[in-house]
Amino acid sequence: MLSHNLTRLQQLSSQLSFSAGRAFSTSEPKVLFHNHNPLVFEFKLNSPKTLNAVDSEMCRLMNSKLQEWHKNPSHAPRVALMSGNGGKAFCAGGDIVSLYHGKKKGVEVGKLTEFFAEEYLLDYSLSQLESIEQISVWNGIVMGGGVGLTWHSPIRIATDNSLFAMPETAIGFFTDVGGGYFLPRIKNGDFGLGLYLALTGQRVKGKDLVKYGLATHYIPQDKLVHLYEDLAKFITKDSSKEDIEAIVCDNSETKAKIGAIPDHDEIKAIFKNDSIHAVIQRLESSHTDFANQTKK
Repeated sequence: MLSHNLTRLQQLSSQLSFSAGRAFSTSEPKVLFHNHNPLVFEFKLNSPKTLNAVDSEMCRLMNSKLQEWHKNPSHAPRVALMSGNGGKAFCAGGDIVSLYHGKKKGVEVGKLTEFFAEEYLLDYSLSQLESIEQISVWNGIVMGGGVGLTWHSPIRIATDNSLFAMPETAIGFFTDVGGGYFLPRIKNGDFGLGLYLALTGQRVKGKDLVKYGLATHYIPQDKLVHLYEDLAKFITKDSSKEDIEAIVCDNSETKAKIGAIPDHDEIKAIFKNDSIHAVIQRLESSHTDFANQTKK
């Protein structure tokens, strides 16, 4: 299945005459590949001017590396990190701005929507990496497509600089990139909390990502360098999933998940698993500060 998906993604890439991304940079690629050692690899999204918004070029670059590992498993790392360059954003989502400008320039809709096929197939292919432990470093803005790239990572690290949201409903879209699957399952299946995040696009910051069950670990951004050093120092080809998580835990603040989620009881009372009409009705009939703010 993975081989089929990788082949399909390669075909889409070769057929795509319009790049959903902006003009190719002659200085650096939009995804940097960095080997911390032969067993610890890092994808670093490298378009800070667009808040590392993922585009077709990025999908093709990452796909090429996945194909390499698939064809030569002996070249694959034990750990694959994913992070964003620039400090302000991990990834602010899919680069829909370029799609908009492409449409204005008369590019065929069929060509534009190929980007979504590339993105979704890449998300799925990343989720099927069984022998490589993935670690996602959500330092900065992580929204939409950026979440989709990394949700399948068993280790998702928030920092004091993290800002999470699934803002698709604000543009009349739905929570794609798997959001309809993973949001109802956050925090041990807290459906109401996931529905609230999906419908409102509510932003979650810093340690709250761990409280909400979005991130798995919290590490202040100025401590990330120590995590990288430990991974490069201690990871071996025989490192188990538990060994790798132990390294991350040793660098994490374990108390980050302690504390109540603001307005959690009211969220559960309003955002129930019945119908959107019922949710809106309950919201409109409530006049609490939370309800009034949410209605805006």
